[in-house]
Amino acid sequence: GDLRGCEAMATSAVNGEPALPIPERPSSQPGSGRNPKEARSAILQKIAELTAENKLLKLQLCERDDRIRQLEEHVSQAPRSARQIASMDDTGLLSQLKPPERLSKAAFATAPAPKAMSGTELEHLQALSRLERQLKDAGITLPRRIDLASQSVGGTSEKCVEDLLADINCKGCQLVFRQSELVRLVEYVQVNVYVTIHGEDRRLVEKEEVNVHTGTQRSLMLPVTEMIRTDEDWSSAAVRALHRKVGLSPAKQKQCLVIDAGSHQTTLTSDADSEFPSLQTEVRTHSVTANIGQDHLNGDLLGSIGLPNGSDFVTMDKREGGTHDLHVFMWKSCEDERNSRIEAFREYLASHGVDTSLFGTGSMKSLYQFYTEVRETQESSLKEVTCSSKDGNTTMYNSTSSELLRTMSLVELKVIARTPYRTLSLVSNEQYLDDGRRRKVSQMLVHKLRDGETWQSAWKLAIADRLGFRKDLVDTCFEVEEGSEEFKETVRWSAGYPLRTLYKVWTVTVKVPEPDHPALEVLGLPNGQSFVSRQGTIGTNKRGRLHVWTWEVVVDEMGAGQQTATAFEDLCTSLREAESLAAQTSREASVLSLGLDAPMNRILDALQNALSKMVHIDTAFGEVDLQALSQSSEASANPTGLMEFVSATFTQNSKPRPRRNSVSQKRDAPRTVSMDSLPAVLDTGNLGEGRFGVLADMRSAMTDWNADFFDLQVQCPSALQTYGEVQFGPLCQSAFHVGQHVACAFLSRVASDYYHNPYHNALHAAQVCHLMTWLLRSFGLKLKGLERAGNIIAALCHDMKHFGRNNAFVIASSHPLALVYNDQAVLENMHAAACYAALQEGENGETLLMNLPPDDKAALRTQIIRLILSTDMSEHFQSISKFRVKRSAEGVCAEKWEDRNFLAQMCIKAADIGHSALPWETHVKWSERVAQEFYAQGDVEREMGLPVSALCDRNSTGDFGKSQKGFLEFVCLPLFEELALVTLSEMGFDSKPKTTLQALEERASHDSRKSWKSAATVATNGVRTNCIANLTANAQTWIEDEGTVSALSQRLRDGQPSED
Repeated sequence: GDLRGCEAMATSAVNGEPALPIPERPSSQPGSGRNPKEARSAILQKIAELTAENKLLKLQLCERDDRIRQLEEHVSQAPRSARQIASMDDTGLLSQLKPPERLSKAAFATAPAPKAMSGTELEHLQALSRLERQLKDAGITLPRRIDLASQSVGGTSEKCVEDLLADINCKGCQLVFRQSELVRLVEYVQVNVYVTIHGEDRRLVEKEEVNVHTGTQRSLMLPVTEMIRTDEDWSSAAVRALHRKVGLSPAKQKQCLVIDAGSHQTTLTSDADSEFPSLQTEVRTHSVTANIGQDHLNGDLLGSIGLPNGSDFVTMDKREGGTHDLHVFMWKSCEDERNSRIEAFREYLASHGVDTSLFGTGSMKSLYQFYTEVRETQESSLKEVTCSSKDGNTTMYNSTSSELLRTMSLVELKVIARTPYRTLSLVSNEQYLDDGRRRKVSQMLVHKLRDGETWQSAWKLAIADRLGFRKDLVDTCFEVEEGSEEFKETVRWSAGYPLRTLYKVWTVTVKVPEPDHPALEVLGLPNGQSFVSRQGTIGTNKRGRLHVWTWEVVVDEMGAGQQTATAFEDLCTSLREAESLAAQTSREASVLSLGLDAPMNRILDALQNALSKMVHIDTAFGEVDLQALSQSSEASANPTGLMEFVSATFTQNSKPRPRRNSVSQKRDAPRTVSMDSLPAVLDTGNLGEGRFGVLADMRSAMTDWNADFFDLQVQCPSALQTYGEVQFGPLCQSAFHVGQHVACAFLSRVASDYYHNPYHNALHAAQVCHLMTWLLRSFGLKLKGLERAGNIIAALCHDMKHFGRNNAFVIASSHPLALVYNDQAVLENMHAAACYAALQEGENGETLLMNLPPDDKAALRTQIIRLILSTDMSEHFQSISKFRVKRSAEGVCAEKWEDRNFLAQMCIKAADIGHSALPWETHVKWSERVAQEFYAQGDVEREMGLPVSALCDRNSTGDFGKSQKGFLEFVCLPLFEELALVTLSEMGFDSKPKTTLQALEERASHDSRKSWKSAATVATNGVRTNCIANLTANAQTWIEDEGTVSALSQRLRDGQPSED
């Protein structure tokens, strides 16, 4: 009404006709009245004030209406009593609610302003709305509470949208899509804590859980179980569970518990959740094993968890809601628990028609093995089906007869690497099981899928687990070829089981985009070398195994030979085009005017040289059986301890070691000394009478592979110094330009730095030096004085200051040397450092290196370090594979320092284990000394509380003869066989072919091959007739001479010294 009156007044004022009578202005007060213009301005100002007030009132009305609408909507969804509704009216709005048309201006003016929602409430409502829309889009309906603050006001126990949102907010679950279906994903971790109490294995089990506030009691009989938050992994959740429920702090866990990451298993179950009936729930359970060491049972360190007696104990923890729970734990006997489960499993099989009496008979697996496979590792499952027949190829089940099938899901990965000149496929040719058995296989990378696991989620784990590859680099180095997956399902009888197996096999092609990636070197790429990987843990009943992998050339319709030749032909064509372009460019006037003709000619020469080498390599590949290159020597059945020892000592399953930078040295001392040019007359005055005993003819003894160094030790106590003077003395003047007394002083320092170990002692160093020089001499290799001296020094010093323990012990015991050398070839680095320290020492400043120029010093240092580091046995098989490819593809060139040094590295490796190729009487003495040193290490490991290394437990020697036989055939024999096939080239590749066309025409010519291998000397006769003959005879004797082996084993168990 006021607004309408103002409007009328304003209109009249504008038109000059006032709507209300205006009193006349008294004459006594001139100027006190208002003229029409002033009245109009006042009225317009009043209108503006009333309009602003009206807008404010309208805004308050809108806010109140929104509040009323929200309350009415919730009341309509869940009817409440008047008292409940009144309790929700925190603003007093409902008590004032009247029909809108009857609310006067005064009522609105005096009404309190509505209470605005807080930011937390608003965010909660928005999240709740989004969740409801997501569930509605998926066709899922869940009830909703009225209370906006997520506080229950009703008596229902049914889970609603607010409960689901609370679970998501506290990171207890997450919503994911599985094949366009919305699924609630929940993850748990179960920690199985084991301990041995009085010789009996026991497992920690949560017996009961009691809510202190409500008195609710639950019977569980489960391992330590905890929900995994969405922002943590299973290992962090395991540590939190042991801390919260069991009461073991992270520091105490680190001190007393050893969590076996290799035991981690994942199971997946999917069913309708009882808490949310309309929502499908996927439960992923991570199971892991933790062990408590025996050395932690003494004292009261673990008294709070019932140890060492295995008593029941109770813990209390506080939940997030403020409630407290009591947890009752017990240490349950594993044997009783397992027996009851196996018996129930047997009854289940029998009830489904399986003849359980066949388990454990003949070649059948035991019932325990089958139970472990199905129930524990879940590598297979059982499925009851109806079948029409028992034909092995049956895939249709349409009759009424029932059958229990063992179901096995597999994924086969066809790993393909395309190099510039060939396509390679990864194949496993053989496996070595944890019981020592050797299996000949020819299969791709196969991975067993556990129950609920898909190939999409398992292929990366398969590459990391089976190949020993780093998990964080799988995505970088491998990718699945799109559309390559194939599925096949067959049913057939399987060996070892009294029931048929349903095989579900997915075959997937996995590509290697960049075969030259540095991380792939551990897998033999890009050259396609064979390699060995370890799966699981090697040891008795630990189900581990070794895999020997080979990169085979993929044969297409054209055939392997044509495929390789075509690739090389394309490369030669490209080089020929580059050569033509370089030749034309070098003749350009602008190039000549700038003086660039000389650099262009050098580029042209380099291209011609590269093209010539490609022709020779193409010829070499045509002559090489690529499949035979990657096959390892067959070994007999090897005992468990040997496989564990080989896995720990001769393989690398962690990330590859950094490459060592080396100096490529081309300068040598000017004087050339042939390996067989020993001095005709030796200065025997310094040797002492009888220092070489029966070896009257020193020259012939130096060329005798079978020389007995134990006899040398009897007649001359300082065998290393004596032998070193004979080998090293004549080189003092020619190589180092010093007197022989300087060399004798150096040899004396080296001998004093060898400790009195059973095996790694000064006699071993002298033996290795002798065997290495014999091998190099057998190839007819002519070395210059300084290079020959470097080989001798490296051999004599390769085990300096060795204290009778291996690298694994040094790393496991946190030895200071392991810290210095970062766990990388610890002992070998220490030997090399000790060697060079001895070279730099001398009386009155007289050292071996004092007269050498800097370049020669650098070259000698590089040579010695390379040779000593090559004795690291963890690179054994990798070195053999590299040498095999080098020998087969391009040969070993005597004129190249790198090739000569590579050959010397292989010779010192062979000499280091060369006792295996000596006559039986000498070999068995060295073998006993090795075993004594191993057992001494095992005794120390047991005292320190460390796991006893493989072949180091004198209380568990096993079949000693079979272990030795397996070591000779699997580790030693392949190395000597490679050396027996060496073909040494004195001329190397032609440095400058006449023309490119001539090189191409000579590609298939026999005369061309003679031009770079005409002066070759094959060392087959010496290595094969001496080394390999002795080695194979020794391997057989370990099996046949039971008396000697039995007596030796008994002496080792009793800790008696060797007879020699």
